[in-house]
Amino acid sequence: MGTVKEPRRKFRLRFRFFALQAAIIEMLRVQMAPGALQISAVKPSGVQSAECPIDDPESCAVIANFVKLHRLSPADYGVYASLVTEYDHDGVRLPMYVVDLVRDIGGQVDFAFISTP
Repeated sequence: MGTVKEPRRKFRLRFRFFALQAAIIEMLRVQMAPGALQISAVKPSGVQSAECPIDDPESCAVIANFVKLHRLSPADYGVYASLVTEYDHDGVRLPMYVVDLVRDIGGQVDFAFISTP
């Protein structure tokens, strides 16, 4: 019998902050696990975008507390879910801790689906 190759599938969840002042991003960096927060864009005005993984309820709690403390607008943050798969169709279900985070603080929810050969 031959070996059956399992299709490749990678699901990733990130929380993104859009257009925040550098000082606010730095306050968030201090509260996150070392290396978790990645700056994804810096504008000349000092405004930055950043993202971090949301792998567990604890990371969601840190994010929710930070958003509430700094009274960020829901337009300034959101969940980003991406799926890369060898299937031409597939689906995902967000973990309940992510659903609860969105229900608690609002924000955008974006999905990306990429099918690879």
